[in-house]
Amino acid sequence: MEFFFFYVLMWHVGSGHNFWAGFGVLYSWGSSVLAILYRELCRTTDPSAVDIGGCLILLQSWALYRMPFLASISHQSYTFPLVNRWSTNLGIGRSYTVLIYCLMIENHSGEGFIWMPYSDPEVTVVIPSYAQVHSHLWCISAPLIHFQTVEWYHGDRVIRQFGCIQYIPTQPVRLDAQLHGMTRRGRHGTDWGDEHEQYITMWNNRFSRVPQMDRCLDLQHRHSTYSGTMRRGNHFYLVGGRW
Repeated sequence: MEFFFFYVLMWHVGSGHNFWAGFGVLYSWGSSVLAILYRELCRTTDPSAVDIGGCLILLQSWALYRMPFLASISHQSYTFPLVNRWSTNLGIGRSYTVLIYCLMIENHSGEGFIWMPYSDPEVTVVIPSYAQVHSHLWCISAPLIHFQTVEWYHGDRVIRQFGCIQYIPTQPVRLDAQLHGMTRRGRHGTDWGDEHEQYITMWNNRFSRVPQMDRCLDLQHRHSTYSGTMRRGNHFYLVGGRW
């Protein structure tokens, strides 16, 4: 889940800008917000976690655009930024009904899930053209960085949601435990630009990290390729080079 759901964030806060290109001059706020949210989603998989941080309105917006059956009031007008659709009437109620939401997701997990919600004409008409500049960057495979936090964005693994054929991607990047658990405690004065130099370099070269993107007008019949699977150990592979 964590590697695909907020490419729309780039429509709100920008997809570009290099890290540390002159201290305090240029900063990619979009990827920074994603890095924090991804880290928080990972942290809260611990059963002992009782809270979660990050930009949760984006998480809720992602869920409601793809699973509109979760919304208590779904007939709200589309606006830009897209998260503002839920600013008047909240889409999801209090967390004491979480079991009900889980049941709803299970019951609608097939036909009820909208894989490409932003391609709806009612949505595209409210999105300004400037928001789609460098839209190919939504599919990159690159690190997201916020000071001590480094998380990986695997947009290349979900390009069917962008109207493209999903070829079998490379193995996902697994960051080591020390990096993933890094905090700022006791690290006063640390130059995070030096600390994460290799990842910042990868980000600054993000234009070279775009996967092969072949558009297809009709992706429905591509579901047939899911039946041709081959299992090796605990991993499933799709025969034919696409899935």
